[in-house]
Amino acid sequence: MSMSSVADLTLFTGAKQNAVRWLPFEEYGARFLAVTGSWDDENGASALAAWNLEPAAAESRKVGAEVAHDGGVTGIAVAQISATSVAVITSSDLGGLAAYKLTLGDDVRISPAHWTASGAHAGGAATAVVVLPHDQAVVASAGEDGRVTVVSALSGQQLRAVHAEEDTVGCLAATGSCVLASGGRSVRLWDARDLHGACEVALSAEGEGALGRYTCVAFDPTGTLVAAGSSGSVLSVWDVRKANARLCRLQLPHADTPLWELAFPPTAARNMLLSASASGLLQWNFSDTVNTADNFQGRNLQGVRALAQLASPLTFNSLDPHPSEHQVVCVADDDSIQVARFAQ
Repeated sequence: MSMSSVADLTLFTGAKQNAVRWLPFEEYGARFLAVTGSWDDENGASALAAWNLEPAAAESRKVGAEVAHDGGVTGIAVAQISATSVAVITSSDLGGLAAYKLTLGDDVRISPAHWTASGAHAGGAATAVVVLPHDQAVVASAGEDGRVTVVSALSGQQLRAVHAEEDTVGCLAATGSCVLASGGRSVRLWDARDLHGACEVALSAEGEGALGRYTCVAFDPTGTLVAAGSSGSVLSVWDVRKANARLCRLQLPHADTPLWELAFPPTAARNMLLSASASGLLQWNFSDTVNTADNFQGRNLQGVRALAQLASPLTFNSLDPHPSEHQVVCVADDDSIQVARFAQ
């Protein structure tokens, strides 16, 4: 595994940031605006805040006032409303969902929640939320109640729901109208327009003792590749067009530590960015292995590059690759926001 330079930018916020997403305002010159959600600061409060992460920005990087959030933020999804405004939908460790309007003007303004769904996932945390790319007015959420729900981003009204055959659903991804979810030892894919229909694809790695539970999932930009990371530091990639045939597998060191989040950057084909508890922020170039069916890499770390590292046992909780730059923003247990550059 090769090492990279430290992060291009490190900003300490004074609160544990648990989720982050870039904001889609590039055409207005705001190429490096991001929104973060925190998880209980020293006063027990959580909040949403917007940040200017432009490398040449002034020392003070928070833009606009932060907005209080009910419970710790477990996930953020961003839905475009207009050219200069977005809906920021959040999931909470209290089991609810909420939507905030964020507007770009002379400054960035985040309005208090214009809807909340406090019982979206009753009996546990709401663990993740994603926008459905085929319809920006619709989001999907997952929770510890074992359900995947489809909700109106405009009103919070639940449109559809399905029990995912797991005690808890901890991770979620979407492409087109498809929703990918997992919380156990299999990954399931549904058409969000008909969650009551049968699961279209079920990907599994049963029989691998070191795998643990899947903790993060992602689609590649084409919607044909699916990746899943586990609590046993195993990363697997499948082609959903080829049933349950796995393309490649990566086993990181420290097999008893989880992968927290992963993403396929849109600017670097056949690459993946991932947050690993004991290994930090990593880039994996799997272009040499993806065309070989069942090429399990085991502990061969060829193609893996470290982008940033935290002191153990701190972790990067969330990451988001920039839509047009070779950069990734991530947030961490040490109250920091970091921006790192990755290879093409």
